[in-house]
Amino acid sequence: LPFASSPAGVAAFAVVFGLAYGGNGALLSPLVAALFGRENINAVFGLVSVAFAVSGLLAPAAAGAAYDTLGTYEPAFLVAGVAAVVGAGSVAVAGRRA
Repeated sequence: LPFASSPAGVAAFAVVFGLAYGGNGALLSPLVAALFGRENINAVFGLVSVAFAVSGLLAPAAAGAAYDTLGTYEPAFLVAGVAAVVGAGSVAVAGRRA
């Protein structure tokens, strides 16, 4: 998003983000079950949901503080992007339960 310099770029980002985020809801519970097993799926899924809630609560305030300090959102978007890539890589290399 920090590299989108035109309305078409923002629209392309919105389409890709919307498709990816929409797939998140459908794939999250099977991914949690594959990574952690189904024995305690409710507790683990609850922890995942709390993690989403906490990050959704703190990230906008952190981005706003970054903007107030630096005058741009670019570092906040870049940090969030790096965190997303690290998280995706962590899931990719995580062991699966049989």
